[in-house]
Amino acid sequence: MFKKNIILSGGIIFALYNVQAYAADGCTIYRKDYQITKSVIFIDPDAETGDTLATADVPTLGTKAMCLLNTKSGKYASQMTSPFTTVVGSNDKGQIYSSGVPGIGIQISDLQKRTNMVPWSTNIRYQDLMPWETSGRTTVYFIKTGPISNGTTLKGVVAEYTLDKKIAATVALQANITWKKKSCIVEPNKRNQVVTMPSTSKNAFGAIGTTGQPKEFSISIKCDPDDSPVYVSFEPTTGSTGDGILNIDSSVTGAAQGVAIEVLNKSDQTPLKFSNEVEYHTQKETLITIPLIARYKKTSSTVTSGPANAAMTFTINQY
Repeated sequence: MFKKNIILSGGIIFALYNVQAYAADGCTIYRKDYQITKSVIFIDPDAETGDTLATADVPTLGTKAMCLLNTKSGKYASQMTSPFTTVVGSNDKGQIYSSGVPGIGIQISDLQKRTNMVPWSTNIRYQDLMPWETSGRTTVYFIKTGPISNGTTLKGVVAEYTLDKKIAATVALQANITWKKKSCIVEPNKRNQVVTMPSTSKNAFGAIGTTGQPKEFSISIKCDPDDSPVYVSFEPTTGSTGDGILNIDSSVTGAAQGVAIEVLNKSDQTPLKFSNEVEYHTQKETLITIPLIARYKKTSSTVTSGPANAAMTFTINQY
């Protein structure tokens, strides 16, 4: 009788194991295989180690699965695939993998949460699987990891994205990519620029939206005398709430509150648009200057005094 109890208990455990189900068992997976067709990347070989040299995007929006009503969440995961699995470095986003060119590594953004890099995993609620849709784009980042040699990148599937281990999407480099020097770069001693803002009393502001004294500054880029266009874009390093607005760096002890720094195009006094590429270098210019204006702007009813620092980055792309 004792032995029967042991056998019965084992049988129950075995049965429970056999009926285990996954959300994807009740899903139709609409697998998508995306190709990045770029064959050349233009880089600045004098960039600092850790800098992003270039990017390659592919639109990955759309339905990835349609699931039946159930009570299970799905296990989502992304991973790098061979031959892009050799780790050559890391940054605050995660590990950097070999591209095949010494000195150039790659990262690729996640499909479900593009602010994260592959590999990444999470659970997706069953309510979000009817259907499961992704938006935006997936980006491959080419990152300087050391002295750059000649050569071409590897090719093939860079990453795959799965729901309960069933492949929903892949992103691949279709060809071996060569690199060329960009037509326009920033001289090494001018890559980092500090703009000293005028000291401003918190009592100098009136209603929300009022501004302080303007400070003019400019970005200068040096170019080869060819007619290859380049595209300049700006990103708010310390965050933003709208065009031209740079949030104050709140990580600084005692940082001011209730204000932001507003950046304008000097030519027409319009707010600088972030994540917006503007074309330059169409007339074989060897020097391009982008004039800008910065000023403090009141953003809430109460302003507190303190350090009011902000930052942005700019990128020169060539296609």
